[in-house]
Amino acid sequence: MRTVVHTLGYNTPRMIREATESLYALNNMDNIEHVITDLGYPLSDKFWDIMPSVKEAYVNKVMNIQENAILAADHGSVFLKIPNVGVSQNWTVVSALMQLKEGDCLICADPDERPQTKGWAEALAKVLHFDQTIAWASLMMDEQLPLFETEGFTYEEYFVGDVRYWVMTGKWMNWAQGGFNAKFINECGGVPFHQAATIYGWIEDACYPAMKKYGYKYVVLPDYKVEHIASSPIAMQWKEYITSNVSDFKGQLTFDEYIAMKSQTAL
Repeated sequence: MRTVVHTLGYNTPRMIREATESLYALNNMDNIEHVITDLGYPLSDKFWDIMPSVKEAYVNKVMNIQENAILAADHGSVFLKIPNVGVSQNWTVVSALMQLKEGDCLICADPDERPQTKGWAEALAKVLHFDQTIAWASLMMDEQLPLFETEGFTYEEYFVGDVRYWVMTGKWMNWAQGGFNAKFINECGGVPFHQAATIYGWIEDACYPAMKKYGYKYVVLPDYKVEHIASSPIAMQWKEYITSNVSDFKGQLTFDEYIAMKSQTAL
């Protein structure tokens, strides 16, 4: 059984580097394969709060590839350069390129997430390897804990060794950082994605029907915490735009298209 942790590099090199260093610092990586995926991010670390021109965005992408490749080499991580085809679809591409099979799992170490608990990736892998009917396992965010004191957020508690996990039996919530069972990914023909949000957003809504169809469940590890940190304000504006204006145009604008649109508006 293989454990692959991937860092989808759609963020600045500094954020990717910090996430990678955190992963290696908090986990025993002897039995974990790490993948850094460059997805052509159009912002730089130095000017991440300034809208770039189309030409500047291209230059940023070229410079970021070099930094991400060096980072992977420094840590002995696999380096992939692939087009950004949407969050869920990127998971699918990484799973396919790494040739993941039943019994394997694919976990994310996202650039804008900072796990707080030692052994978090090992714990996720232990749970996902133990029960092949778990499609997704999440870490816990402190702001999610109050939900479990409200009506409808019910769960059943289990252990794998010393790792405690909750099988969600009532309402489900937004997912924190976590990982997929590769069997689920393959059975679905890839990580499901929302037809109205092919670039970003609503991965939970897309996956729930498939989980129900194939008999999978979703779990949370309450003792393993993660914090979400801010990305570029320009990137946050783009994400807000494409998740709030889905009905205004067919599909979602890529970040490159959003930058081009803003560049035209500024003329």
